[in-house]
Amino acid sequence: GALTQYQNVAATLPGYTDRINQYAGSIDPIMAKIQSNNLNDYQQSPGYDFRMQQGQKALEASRAANGTLNSGSTGKALLEYGQNFGTAEYDNYLNRLYQQINGVGAQISGVQAGQQSAQGSLDAYGNLINTGYNAAKANANMGMSAAQQQGERIANTGQIYASGMMAKDAQMK
Repeated sequence: GALTQYQNVAATLPGYTDRINQYAGSIDPIMAKIQSNNLNDYQQSPGYDFRMQQGQKALEASRAANGTLNSGSTGKALLEYGQNFGTAEYDNYLNRLYQQINGVGAQISGVQAGQQSAQGSLDAYGNLINTGYNAAKANANMGMSAAQQQGERIANTGQIYASGMMAKDAQMK
């Protein structure tokens, strides 16, 4: 019945809260990486060294082909490349971390939707139980009222009968 369904749904609610807390807790290590400003983390991302070396080699090969490999402009170009590459890689690293946070946020949103649905079912079953209770109470009150009226009729009938008997007894004396 409705009470069993209510109890079953109510039993699931703590699980939603536990999952939300678990997912929320998984954000902490990600936030710690963002807030640490530890450059080693992003420089250790997959392919960082390879991409950096390939870009430097391409720049050096281009300058060597032009005969300007050992010039000051090559040093400046390598410095700019390193700075631009580092900035771009750091931005990519932060974007990956923010995507992880967004993924966790999506998981939390999914659990919250399930929790809200369960709460809606719980409310509906609660309303159904209250409606049943109110109907049973109204029926009981009607039954008690009917019994009271019947009792009053019987008592009135008894009083009328007793009055008649007393009147007959008075006539006989």
